[in-house]
Amino acid sequence: MPFARYTFTYRCTGRGHLPPYKGSTLRGVLGRNLRYVVCGLARQSCSQCHRAPRCLYALMFEHPAAVPRPARLAAPPRPYVLEPPAEDHTDFAPGDRFSFRLLLFGEVNRQLPYLVFALILAGERGMGSFRPERAVRFRLEGVSVEGHDIYDPHAERLIPGDWSRPLRLPPSPPARGELTLQMLTPLRLKWDGRLLQTALPFPLLVRGLLRRVSGLWTAYAGGEPELDYRGLVARAQAVEVTHSRLRWHDLQRYSRRQGTRMALGGLVGSVTYRGPIGEYLGLLELARQVHLGKQTTFGLGQIDFQWQEE
Repeated sequence: MPFARYTFTYRCTGRGHLPPYKGSTLRGVLGRNLRYVVCGLARQSCSQCHRAPRCLYALMFEHPAAVPRPARLAAPPRPYVLEPPAEDHTDFAPGDRFSFRLLLFGEVNRQLPYLVFALILAGERGMGSFRPERAVRFRLEGVSVEGHDIYDPHAERLIPGDWSRPLRLPPSPPARGELTLQMLTPLRLKWDGRLLQTALPFPLLVRGLLRRVSGLWTAYAGGEPELDYRGLVARAQAVEVTHSRLRWHDLQRYSRRQGTRMALGGLVGSVTYRGPIGEYLGLLELARQVHLGKQTTFGLGQIDFQWQEE
């Protein structure tokens, strides 16, 4: 599956305010400006548009029926993840810099120029407020992949090329040991129709990992990976939680489409497991790259981990 992590760097051209967690803001301005760039029928619903199966905006924001999904998922995963800046800086002045990352899966990497143009417009039109006079304006200064600059800010031109790389599931040799999992942004995982709010048993973590991998591979890599799904979940029962520092962290976002505030809370903190964890390290390494759980397009579910083999 083609995959790339693009870093966008802006310089502020005016004064303004952004929320501490900027994932919802970034997703909103990307969606609005991408639709402006690619859609000639902006007043028509995507569900009624004959171009929706081939439209980049519909693919990224409307879940077109043409994208395959595993039977166990209600909808296919979207082909992108936004990673807002880790710092919670809110007040911006001219000259301040601002960076975030955009992760793309599959063929949408070939349509990067449209996304870059949409994000140039997002900076020029402003972010953070629906009122133009209060929005923060930025100038796009750079786009990079793995440290390589691929954007000329003077010409406002993207350097041509395919900057994606194949994303593969790393091998996982069996081993026992201790794993500490850290939630860098709120993790939203469901079990039995409810969000996990206080604890994360290892079998439920494994179920979340398998759903994420299965969904991405089915939608953007031509089919599910060959994994022993039932066996992996069953063997996860042998892994115990030795220490948990998890807590629920509330976030809210404003949905312009629905005209209301919506919850984005999830688990933050860390949890330590011990047992036969080695065969799950490949899944964990993949999730470290592509995020885990629900609402990853807002930047949620960003994880890290440390592993010590016995």
